[in-house]
Amino acid sequence: MPGEDTADSVTVEFFDEITWKIAEITAAQREGAIRVLTPSEMVNAPPEKPGRVQMFGITNRDHAGREACFLVACNIYRRRLPTWKTELDGMILSYGELVAVSHPMPAWGQGGEVVDWDEISATLTLSEPVHWSEGVAHFMALRRRDGRLDDPVEIEPAPGGDPFQVRVLDPLPFAPDTGGDRERTYYALGPGTTWAQRVLVRSLRPRSRQVEISGICEDDRVHVN
Repeated sequence: MPGEDTADSVTVEFFDEITWKIAEITAAQREGAIRVLTPSEMVNAPPEKPGRVQMFGITNRDHAGREACFLVACNIYRRRLPTWKTELDGMILSYGELVAVSHPMPAWGQGGEVVDWDEISATLTLSEPVHWSEGVAHFMALRRRDGRLDDPVEIEPAPGGDPFQVRVLDPLPFAPDTGGDRERTYYALGPGTTWAQRVLVRSLRPRSRQVEISGICEDDRVHVN
C-alpha cells in the first residue's frame, strides 16, 4: 500500500537535443489526470515527494514526458506483486512476458484441468465445479501444449445442471487433451474479463524441482499515452 515515502510525482532527467544540456521534466496526477506539470505549477504548487529517474538515450522532451507519465501511472496502478511456485514448465517464461494467473483466493477466476470433451454437444467436463455469477456472460481460456494461452470463448452451464460441466458457445481453437498419455489441458474461466489476472513476469528463480515466479499485476491504465 502507498505510504508516507511513496513518491507523488516523477522527474525524468534527459539530454535535450535542442540545448545539448541535461534537462528535466516532471509528471504527476492532478485532478484525476496524469500529465506533465507546467513551469508555473512547478513554481506555485511543486510536488512534495518527487521521484527522480535518469533516462539514458532520451533526447526529446515529448518522449521524456510520455515516459514520466507512464512511471507515474505505474506507481499508482501497478502495486500488486504476486509470487508463486510452479513446476519446471515455468522456465518457458521470459522476463517481461505477460501471463494469465488464475487463483481462487484473490478471486482471479477459476482454474483446473479439462477432464473430457464432447465435440457433438460442445460440452467440457472439468476437474473443478464452476461457480456462476448471475446476469453476466462467462468466458474460458485454454492453455495450449506449448504454454500459450488461446483467446477466451464464451461458455454457459451445460444442460442437466452438472456443476463440473460447461457448454462452449464459440468454436474451440483446438481439441483439449483429456487422457493420460500427456498432461491434460488447463483452463481459466470467470465472468466478463475477470477469468484471470494478467501478470508481467519480473523474475524466475529455480527452486529444486520447482520455479518461483515473481511478477506485477498489469493494469491498462498505466498506458496513458
